[in-house]
Amino acid sequence: MSSIALQAKRAEEKFGINMTPMIDVTFQLIIFFMVVATMSRLELEANLKLPFADMAIIEETPDANRLVINVDKDEKIIIYGKTYTDVELENHLKQEAARAKQRFGDDWRNMTPVLIRCDQDIRWSALRIVLDKLNAARFYRVQMGAYSPESERKPD
Repeated sequence: MSSIALQAKRAEEKFGINMTPMIDVTFQLIIFFMVVATMSRLELEANLKLPFADMAIIEETPDANRLVINVDKDEKIIIYGKTYTDVELENHLKQEAARAKQRFGDDWRNMTPVLIRCDQDIRWSALRIVLDKLNAARFYRVQMGAYSPESERKPD
């Protein structure tokens, strides 16, 4: 083989595209979206019969910083698939508040909404425990999950 042919072959090898980083990034994106989808499903996974509200507002794009607390028909408190006792809930909320304060500074209360989804058949005292723990941890931006007939309508 002539030296010109060897030089041309080497030059061709030098300018090839290395696909390894692109494949790595692709797999990392796939893993990220799988984790996000799982977390989104976990926050709403509790099998709840939400209370009915005529004027319930359907939230198109939920706040990314939102904390979702589920209270099922057995009055178990569930966050991201984990069941909490009253004391564990209080500690968890204090940790969440500390993380939010570190992340958002003094405006953390406005940046961290809480959605409470509870079964319509629970006693008021079970919901009051959750509200008291939220108040103790200084979470003030609280929303209640409700069922609305609008949520079942199909677009025309």
